[in-house]
Amino acid sequence: MKKLLSVLALSTMITPVMAGNVNVKMWTISPSGEKNVFSPNFVKINIDDTITFVSTQKTHNSTSLKKTLPKGAKKWKSKINKDLTVTFKTEGLYGYKCTPHAGLGMVGIVQVGKAINKKKFAKGMKKIPGKGKKLMKKLFAENVK
Repeated sequence: MKKLLSVLALSTMITPVMAGNVNVKMWTISPSGEKNVFSPNFVKINIDDTITFVSTQKTHNSTSLKKTLPKGAKKWKSKINKDLTVTFKTEGLYGYKCTPHAGLGMVGIVQVGKAINKKKFAKGMKKIPGKGKKLMKKLFAENVK
C-alpha cells in the first residue's frame, strides 16, 4: 500500500504544465482613451506559450520587426482586421508593430523567457518611425531586465 501511495504521489508531481495564451487587443481607441495601441503592449511569457493578437477594432494588424527578433525566431504578419495566434518557440525579445500605425506609437514587445538578445533588439528598434520609436525605447527601459 505504501508503494502504491508513493507512486500516486510521484505521478501528481510529474503532471505536465500546459502552455499559456495571452490576448493582445488592437485598439483604435482603447477603453481608457489611448489611441492606436496594443493592450497590453509588453508581455512576458514562456517558451511554447502563445499570443493571440485580437482585432478589437478595424484597420490594425500585428507584424514582427525582423531586426529585433532572436536568432532562429520565426517572423509573423497578420492581415488587417484579422486575429492571429503566434506560438513562441525561441527565447528572447520580439518587437512588433501595427503596419499602418507604427509611426503613431502602435508598437509592442514580447519577452519569451530571458532577454538574451538585448543588443540586437536595441539596434533593431532604431528603424521604427515617429512615436513608435519613442514608445519602444520606453517599453524596453521600463520592462526588460
